[in-house]
Amino acid sequence: MGLDRFEAAGLRWLAEAPAADAVRREIAAHLDALAEVEGAELIKRNLVRAVYRVPLASGQRVIVKRYAVRGVRDPVKYLFKPSRARAEWEVGRGLHEVGIPTAVPLAMAERHAGGLLRDAALVTREIPDTLHLNAYVEEYLAGTEEAELRAALYDRLARLIRRMHGAGFVHNDLHGGNVLVNGPPEAAQPHIIDLHSVTRSAAPSA
Repeated sequence: MGLDRFEAAGLRWLAEAPAADAVRREIAAHLDALAEVEGAELIKRNLVRAVYRVPLASGQRVIVKRYAVRGVRDPVKYLFKPSRARAEWEVGRGLHEVGIPTAVPLAMAERHAGGLLRDAALVTREIPDTLHLNAYVEEYLAGTEEAELRAALYDRLARLIRRMHGAGFVHNDLHGGNVLVNGPPEAAQPHIIDLHSVTRSAAPSA
């Protein structure tokens, strides 16, 4: 699949070609005012990032992460390592290629000044109808009568992590908040998210 490059909102964007026009018109053009986009929802905000769920004209929704680059240390740090946006872009595309369920990246953007990173953003597909792992278990699988289904979900997650490791990916910050689950309890599907801490080996393990 081809990639498109463009500049918008003072950032340089890299986007999957089929999604590039929508990202440019509906996300990049409004990046500094996503909260004002009709139907947009702020999901999370902390010192590291602000996360929005944004509807597109197509009827689909995307997740937009705007990463903070703070103080003096952050710009210097990103001279030696990829930005969080770029790390999630590269890992998410890699996981998708090997069939690991994740938030598939559609676009990423960075702004540099004086050779230093100053701003970064990531756009991914929404994984619909999900709850974080702990919330899903609490909602659907907390009782003793659901013990077998609960064990099946954990087994499915363990197999998924094993497949990740087999493909050469290691999530270094894996916890219940970084696993989304959707689907009915008898066929619950885990998805691995928040990929900036994932490392990738030079070659997949045997």
